[in-house]
Amino acid sequence: MNRSKLNKYEQKLVSMLVRLRGDVQFLASETKSTPTADGIEPHDFVADDLYQADQMLLSNEVNLSEEIQGALDRLAMGKFGVCEKCGEGIAEQRLDAIPYARRCIACASSVS
Repeated sequence: MNRSKLNKYEQKLVSMLVRLRGDVQFLASETKSTPTADGIEPHDFVADDLYQADQMLLSNEVNLSEEIQGALDRLAMGKFGVCEKCGEGIAEQRLDAIPYARRCIACASSVS
């Protein structure tokens, strides 16, 4: 993969990471308060469901941030776009859709 394409993916990954970090900060501040912190009774199931949803979103955003950081690390080490399982190149169409992909479509689709 040429330097121009690598730069394109790097910019996309950095942009995604910056956005996610903002989301993580917001969700972390939202989940610091328990559902009862705003005067909501503990038996308020809606508040509890919202709190649990925020917790799950926060966890997902943190995991995605880690995946993106991993892709940036692979880019810096010259391993970006190479499948971690089979060692073959990951198709650019896949990287366009999921720039932090670790595996090619064949390996990602396999059960093992």
